[in-house]
Amino acid sequence: MSGTPWALEDPVNWRATHRIAGKLWFAGGLAITVAVLLLPTVAGFIFFMSVIAVLVLIPFIYSYRYFKKHHPNKASE
Repeated sequence: MSGTPWALEDPVNWRATHRIAGKLWFAGGLAITVAVLLLPTVAGFIFFMSVIAVLVLIPFIYSYRYFKKHHPNKASE
């Protein structure tokens, strides 16, 4: 994860975003591992891609919302 512009400029946002992302990616990795081993190939692939999309979107959205909450004057720029 390279970081969003608003997380890159704020070390507190960076830490908060990566704390939640780390927990999500750990849980997501476990879920993907189990599901891919147990599901048929096509279903496993669909599950894999769906989880990856969620694992990318949640930290992105969290980071932006954190930025808007803690920097309301910059959010409108």
